[in-house]
Amino acid sequence: MREGLTVWHRWQCQACAYAFTFPEGTHPYNCPKCGGQVRRGNDEIRACAGPRSLAHLHNALIPQSLQFAIDMLPAIRWALAQVRPVYPSADLLDVGTGAGAGANLWAILYRSDFLGTPLYVDALDIEDDYLLHARNAYPALRHVIHGRLEQDVRTWDIVTCSHVLEHLTDPAALIMACRAHARAFAIFYCPLDEDPPLPYHLCVISKAYIDQFEPAFYQEVESPGWRRGKCALFCLTGAPGWGR
Repeated sequence: MREGLTVWHRWQCQACAYAFTFPEGTHPYNCPKCGGQVRRGNDEIRACAGPRSLAHLHNALIPQSLQFAIDMLPAIRWALAQVRPVYPSADLLDVGTGAGAGANLWAILYRSDFLGTPLYVDALDIEDDYLLHARNAYPALRHVIHGRLEQDVRTWDIVTCSHVLEHLTDPAALIMACRAHARAFAIFYCPLDEDPPLPYHLCVISKAYIDQFEPAFYQEVESPGWRRGKCALFCLTGAPGWGR
């Protein structure tokens, strides 16, 4: 084995048959998809960041993640402006963080009060392919979490979710989960009126759909990271009673 490579094992859920990978020396305990019991396979995958291509990670996923994080800064700044009179600092959870590059950018920008309210940034994803990369490459992130938001009892001042909703047949459940885990605001970023949707995008999100949730902040964005039309950037208030 070449030096620097990490050994990953393939696991499979005994309930729903979902297959995923996990680094050697760690145990997933439960299926990240349904919570069922899991069993490890015999095969090993040797890779620096999981079984997917490192070239795809560095040439596509990380640049796109950074661009989306830049696109979301107006909503981040707006939310922090509301939070600042209440709290001297804030914490943020990025849901569906992928390789964590975008969350890391926010952690670096707001590691002090130079740009406003300092942020302590955590990152979460149900897929584990790139989380090892996030843990090793981005020490500015406070915690990198492998799991499902619905199974976490913690709350954060701000919860962000970028380009995840379109991968769900019914994103309302995730939207409400993000709101429930946000003490102040939940911020979402997704393709708007995608036509035609990519094969792995399971729903099309419209302005009318977003309006059902009564966003406190809404902006349409033309992003270099998404060349198939506009994206919607919107912010919802979090748990009732915030700021009291």
